[in-house]
Amino acid sequence: MNKAVIMAIALICGTMAVVAQNTDTIIAEKPSAVVIRAQDFADYHNAALMGDGEAMRRLAVCYQTGTGVGQDLEEAIIWYGKSARTGNVEAEFDIGTLYRDGIGFPQSDEEAAYWFRKAARNGSTKGMVEIGRQFLEGKGVQQDDIIAAEYFWRAGSRGNAEGQYRYACMLRDGKGVTRNKEKAVEWFMKAAAQNYKDAAYQAETVKSGKSAVNKKSSGSRSGKKHGIKPSSGQRK
Repeated sequence: MNKAVIMAIALICGTMAVVAQNTDTIIAEKPSAVVIRAQDFADYHNAALMGDGEAMRRLAVCYQTGTGVGQDLEEAIIWYGKSARTGNVEAEFDIGTLYRDGIGFPQSDEEAAYWFRKAARNGSTKGMVEIGRQFLEGKGVQQDDIIAAEYFWRAGSRGNAEGQYRYACMLRDGKGVTRNKEKAVEWFMKAAAQNYKDAAYQAETVKSGKSAVNKKSSGSRSGKKHGIKPSSGQRK
């Protein structure tokens, strides 16, 4: 694999919700953080060889961050791809970010939408938010405020703070749902309880009847190798 491509893909570590430490790595997307320990590398490797999709992703994290093994970004990418093929939700989401940002593969909103939707169907609230964002903006899919609001609601109902915030924005603005200030405040407060950016300010602004600038209601954001295949038209 081209060295420049490998180094570019290394930049996605933030989207993978990974925090590297001296000897251990923490994956923070789980309900309770999962610590990837250097001394468990052999166990991850053995379980991955036996077909465990989560072990494959943990192995990929080890290779990416140099936890328990020499850092090898190409090997990490191989294992992320294998993990995604087993249906691992986090790996599916990670591939979506690659396509969304054009890192490692040609930028493709359609492919990003495919992978985010795939992750969302498997329960990823981050995937729900991202595919909701794409429907809101009409990126890679036909623009649809109703579908966007539904995805934000699904994510928010499962405790995702950004989903709660974005659904509140839809309620406040009457986009994809009937405008409802009281419900908007309720959902802004749910996000505020998780310290989500300006959610508390937005709640107070809606309650007071003042206009507010919505900072987050709309956001911006190739792969046959290593088992990561384009979706071949499986898109809405």
